[in-house]
Amino acid sequence: YHPCNTVVAIAGNYDWDALLALVGEFFGDFPDQGEALVAGGWQTILSGRMAREKDTEQLQISLGYPGVALGSDDVYALSVFNNALGGGMSSRLFQRIREELGMAYSVYTYPVSYPGVGTFTIYAGTSPENGEVVLREIQAELQKALDGGFTDKEFKSAKAQLKGGFLLGLESSSGRMQSIGRSKLLLDRLTPPEETLAKIEAVTMDDVLRVGRLALCASPSAAIVGKNADGYLRLIKE
Repeated sequence: YHPCNTVVAIAGNYDWDALLALVGEFFGDFPDQGEALVAGGWQTILSGRMAREKDTEQLQISLGYPGVALGSDDVYALSVFNNALGGGMSSRLFQRIREELGMAYSVYTYPVSYPGVGTFTIYAGTSPENGEVVLREIQAELQKALDGGFTDKEFKSAKAQLKGGFLLGLESSSGRMQSIGRSKLLLDRLTPPEETLAKIEAVTMDDVLRVGRLALCASPSAAIVGKNADGYLRLIKE
């Protein structure tokens, strides 16, 4: 018998009251370390540019934008925006750059959120000879998203993908415990799955476009590693 085994079993059934009681029983005597070890207040993201010349087969491209801080409901809108733009094989960036043009080994986007700060990142791995086209196509797709948004089909597909991925992530005990631990450590509360699913469902197209535009209208940070990295860096719009 081990208390963690019972914690996992209770978490699997989403019995939050029983889970809190068990955690208090076995871990309540741990010494209080004082204030939480997280940054207080809103943090400022400063844009920057970095190029590293390296004689490799691939060119690594990364663009960084402001995201959404943990605890805001806009996290869910940005996640839907991410899925539609570059979060999977059906996303615009993947379909255009990898499937249609065949010019990237990998291309995707991902949001990261912490208390007081969040980021939205675009990554592409390509060959040096395709670097200029890949950068041009990425920036063109970003502009399309800013100008015209997404179709109703793209919007619904992105939401369904987000909900499906969330539920699949809870199928394993480790996935459930990581979700519980992250919520408790960073938000000081447990977020029931039903609440998360309801907030995803509540996201509207207007929410997605508003949050996406807030991110992409900022001047991006950029990092490029590979042959002629500095030359490619200069192709990225401020």
